[in-house]
Amino acid sequence: MAISRKVERDILRNDYLNKIISYFSESEEVLRVKSNEIALPVVGCEGNEDFIVITVKVPTGADKGMTPYDGYSHAEEYEMKLKENAEKKRLAEEKKKKKIQKDAEVRAKRKEISENKGWWKGENKCSPLLNSHNALCQLGPGAFVKKITIYFFKFGVDKWNKVCYHIIRKREREDLEMARTNTRGWYTFEDEYTCWVSGMSAQEKKMEIFKHGRIVKFVPTN
Repeated sequence: MAISRKVERDILRNDYLNKIISYFSESEEVLRVKSNEIALPVVGCEGNEDFIVITVKVPTGADKGMTPYDGYSHAEEYEMKLKENAEKKRLAEEKKKKKIQKDAEVRAKRKEISENKGWWKGENKCSPLLNSHNALCQLGPGAFVKKITIYFFKFGVDKWNKVCYHIIRKREREDLEMARTNTRGWYTFEDEYTCWVSGMSAQEKKMEIFKHGRIVKFVPTN
């Protein structure tokens, strides 16, 4: 006489559950807590008491049994999920390492800039402007540069450095004041990072300053 699929599954479940009980009963105390579930009293490595619960079931599949359960496909999906999680973890670790490296470079650059902020106060030290023709030209028209050059030869390096410092800082203040009203243009930050933006909100500006240091120069554009 043929039996129903439910009865067949119940027989399979009880058969395998009895095998498991028989296996663990040789060395463990086995407690049957449900028709398809057993519990094993155990002691952890720290002496704490717990229970291991084993549930045995014969799945009917999806759509009330219309789509049979396929253990092979579920095993493949689980393996793919493990590989995907491992890849995500690897990419996250690489991203973290890159961020740590970039932050270290930014801190080193800021430290270097901070240490060089007092160059105009040094004794017998040449201003960076003396070593850069482009920077020297930024001071103004030729006649003005000539006047400054005469000032340098008359009063020496220290006076020259102080004059250059105040001129550059004045230009920076003018540029930053312009940046408050017009955000379209070229930005130069403390770590020498330069970029052009068509517009920058207060939040965006705050984020860029956090990454690259304060704004040291702004050149507006139309």
